[in-house]
This record gives sequence, C-alpha cells and structure tokens, in this order.
Amino acid sequence: MNVVSDFRGALVTQLSASFRDAEVRSGRRQGVSRDVDRINVFFEGWRTSADRVVVARPVMIVRYWKARSEIPSSDEPTDPEELEQASIDLLSALRAVQELPTIVRPWFFIIESVIVDDDPEEWGVEARLTGMTANVGVIA
Repeated sequence: MNVVSDFRGALVTQLSASFRDAEVRSGRRQGVSRDVDRINVFFEGWRTSADRVVVARPVMIVRYWKARSEIPSSDEPTDPEELEQASIDLLSALRAVQELPTIVRPWFFIIESVIVDDDPEEWGVEARLTGMTANVGVIA
C-alpha cells in the first residue's frame, strides 16, 4: 500500500474526468503547451507536523497549462483572465476529489495554494495540496 501513488492516481483519474479535453498525466513537465491543455500531477515530498510527529503531510503538485499557440511580445501586457478562470476550474475539480469516498488515505488533504504563472514560457496555474496521514517513519 503506497499512499503517495494512491493519492496521485486518484487525482489523475478525477482531473481526467473533470478536464476531458486536457492531457492529464503523472510526472513533472515544464514549458508552455502549444496544442492542447495539459495537466501534470507529481509528488513533491513529505513534511511532518512539529506538534504531532505521528502525522505525515505528503505534498502533491498539480500543474495546469492552458494551450497557447502564440507568445505575445514581451512589451505587451497579457490579459490574465484565462489563467484566472483556469485557477477557478482547477479549484472546483480538486474540491470534487476532496469529497470522493474512495480517498481513504491520506486521511484528507487541503488545497494549500493555487498560483498563476503568467510567464509566456509557462502560462498556467499550479496547485499545492497537502495531505494528512499516518507517519510511517515514526516509531509510536
């Protein structure tokens, strides 16, 4: 039983259902997406709770790149509305995952942050999810 792989797999499954026209995969990816919306889910690492060492906090990252066929000139401001909407869409999809009864491990997770990356070479949003689960690295 691997809490990280189970958690990541459930996220990929739900995001694939929520974003039917997007390519959703596990693993890291960088760079603007030119032809299709892309979502990647990957594990960032473990944290512990200082006040409760028996609790581990796995951190999962979800990156969502909106398709962008052209890159505007660097001296031209870009309208952020598309990425603002992408952040709302991602939050809504992740809310659905929090409510899935099949997610028993981790015990639960919170959406710690969603940030917009309006760099023309990235053009997407990133969510940081922090779970709470039993710390297998502690003798208790």
